[in-house]
Amino acid sequence: MAKKAIAKTTPQNEQMPAFMQGQDTGTETLGQYVVPPRIKVVQKQSGEQFEEYPAGTVLLMPQKVILAGPGEPFHFVPLFFFPEWCVWNPLQISSLPMIRERTLDPTHEMVERCRDPERWEMPCPEDAKYMLRYVEHLNFVIMPVGNPEVEDTMVNLSFSKSNHKSGTTLAGLIKMRRAPICGCQFEARTVQRSNASGSWWGIEVGQPSTESEVTPFVEDQQRFELYQELHGELKEHHAQTVLRVDYTDDTIEPQDDEPTEY
Repeated sequence: MAKKAIAKTTPQNEQMPAFMQGQDTGTETLGQYVVPPRIKVVQKQSGEQFEEYPAGTVLLMPQKVILAGPGEPFHFVPLFFFPEWCVWNPLQISSLPMIRERTLDPTHEMVERCRDPERWEMPCPEDAKYMLRYVEHLNFVIMPVGNPEVEDTMVNLSFSKSNHKSGTTLAGLIKMRRAPICGCQFEARTVQRSNASGSWWGIEVGQPSTESEVTPFVEDQQRFELYQELHGELKEHHAQTVLRVDYTDDTIEPQDDEPTEY
């Protein structure tokens, strides 16, 4: 199983015809960014392209593969964690890109604004009646467990804004295991949340439930070794600042959770 997974992740061209060997591949720029598929939670206001899915459904984007229905559990192994800090343009100005600025550098001046609730917003230079949003994203590249449709597919699970605390919860659970991050298994499900600004679906994370029969730790050594290899690749991509997340289909939810240490 693990051998097959490695082959899918790093395919080899051993059958390449001799006349192709040594030629320019024309793929040099394809590795400029590594953008894993990502998890999206469908909201009531997600738009027409998601109207066939009930609110609270967990989708793998951009393929729109259903990982779990509203409130249903799904399980995963976290392979790698990295935060990213972004400035979001106001959605009301459609001529602007959704992300105005982004950084992976923890020393960047944006980071302080993203972590200070009193400085999360500032007037947009193009139209001061709308606000920019400074957002900290807690990103976990995960491997879903027990779902044949996404077997051996690395997926990004991102926590921000009103779901930020769930990200810090997951980070805390990983720390408590005192084990390699890629050797741990967790359970997640969508839950309904609300505040004065409205209601939405978020993701809640925790230990695997007894009835799931998913163990807290990866028990197959070959599988663990595969996850270690992928962790190393992701760590290298992050160091090269080519690991990216596509947030463009995110719905802006209420941002009322104060960032905490993780």
